[in-house]
Amino acid sequence: EERSITKYYSDAWSSDVKNYITIDADKVFVYNWNRQTKESVKLSIVHDKFHSFLKILNSTNYRTADDITPFILRLFAQMRNLTRERIEPNVSLNLLFKLLISLKEDCLTSEICSQWGIENVYEPAGFDVLQELIRKGVRNITPNLDYILRHGSGPLFETAHREASCFDTQLDLFGEISSNLEYFSQAKYTGIHYTPRYLVRSIVENTIKYLDLTAPTLTILDPACGSGTFLQEALKQLRENNYQGRISIKGFDTSSVAVQTTKFLLGYETRTLWGKSVQIDIRQQDSLLAEWGENDLVLMNPPFISSELIKDTNTKEIINMILTDVSMKKRPNMAAAFLYKAMKSLTSTGVLGAVLPSSILLQEQYLPLRNMARQIMKLTTVAQLGNFVFSDALVDTTFIIGQKNKAFSQIPLTIWCSNCEQSAFDAMKGWRKMQYNKSQECIKDVYNIYTPSHFPLVRDSWKVLPKTDDELVQRVCARVNNGTLKPIQTVFEVRQGVIKGNRNVFEIDEREYNNLPKMEKRFYRPIASSQTIDYGS
Repeated sequence: EERSITKYYSDAWSSDVKNYITIDADKVFVYNWNRQTKESVKLSIVHDKFHSFLKILNSTNYRTADDITPFILRLFAQMRNLTRERIEPNVSLNLLFKLLISLKEDCLTSEICSQWGIENVYEPAGFDVLQELIRKGVRNITPNLDYILRHGSGPLFETAHREASCFDTQLDLFGEISSNLEYFSQAKYTGIHYTPRYLVRSIVENTIKYLDLTAPTLTILDPACGSGTFLQEALKQLRENNYQGRISIKGFDTSSVAVQTTKFLLGYETRTLWGKSVQIDIRQQDSLLAEWGENDLVLMNPPFISSELIKDTNTKEIINMILTDVSMKKRPNMAAAFLYKAMKSLTSTGVLGAVLPSSILLQEQYLPLRNMARQIMKLTTVAQLGNFVFSDALVDTTFIIGQKNKAFSQIPLTIWCSNCEQSAFDAMKGWRKMQYNKSQECIKDVYNIYTPSHFPLVRDSWKVLPKTDDELVQRVCARVNNGTLKPIQTVFEVRQGVIKGNRNVFEIDEREYNNLPKMEKRFYRPIASSQTIDYGS
């Protein structure tokens, strides 16, 4: 529809993107708020050279200090200084909510705050200045609250959750509160990583399609909800699929900030789009101790915390107790306990979409858990995404999608990504194109999406391989079957392979040591090895 250019700028800026695109007859118009430009190109050219058009758009989508996320975070930082909170920013977070809703509400009374599902916290001196700043926006571009909460809330609230440990409480040159923060998360690894929106969208799309959307009720759980991106996206897509029944939304998180944020965002979605057909139950609770109930859909990105990094003995005992039936031989990752509880909490046709550390799919210690998963669910998708999914950590990331159905087994679709930046994003985009085009596979240099010849490809592992490797395995198996190749165990009796030992030690015997020059002898020390025990030397 015909609107002012400033409105297009506002919508794009509030959505945390640079461009707003419209089509009018035979022309495509691109409005870029950052460059303050309006450009046009013929629709036929965009159609014929679509990838070039996308490349040009992407070249303008670099991050700036005036983007909506850093703009609002600067205001949040000033509120942290106003409240002087040193631990979780509960008061300043509610002030941030009040600041945002002031874009739509002129008077922030207790009744208005209650309608929005937030606390009516005391507004400190200087809050009115922040209200003026957010309403003014940047470069005469005013914010659109609907677009901020629906499209830009992920990176905004995820960054706000990185609790600040210290603040610059000095006034700036002009007498205003400083906006400097220092985040402890830069120096403290927690194993908690926020799921990027593109991955959330793909997982939700490909789990909802297995649900019975004619059912009168649906129960959806995220046991590690963070800022509620999975739950928010699920509601959005159920609305797009015109679901008419009642929805029960459940979420757990140990962070009070996460719980407040999720309640605020889901409350906004239900109030503006769903009304009384959605029931929300978001709790500050340890999911390992909580009762999950029965769920039609479980969506989760649980903490990737190895046993070595879990310092609380009680937590380790709880994880081991949850996994008692699985008979783990070694100390498991916390995500394994989440996966087990998720599978057990599914209804008879329930669906699971889970982001997981790759160790659960690959390592031998998780083989009993993988075997149990295949007995409980039919796997529909297994993806290996590499180390570049999360912006704050190099964690080898995978995800699985499965539906509880003991009577059916199938070869899942596999998604392999090369371990390079942007490959996971490109793969999710390619997956969406495949589904629109009803293609069976998509093979690119940086990702492969296809159904393998069999699964698992690697015995006792859910390792995902590129299609060329799958074809190699098929050729080798064919040659084994026709007798032109033989397995190595039919030729040799292998009792033990190479033992690498301590690779950080270079060991020589006494004779070699005695022949060394004096200057080199100083680099060596006596060592007590297995021979010391065997021969008592």
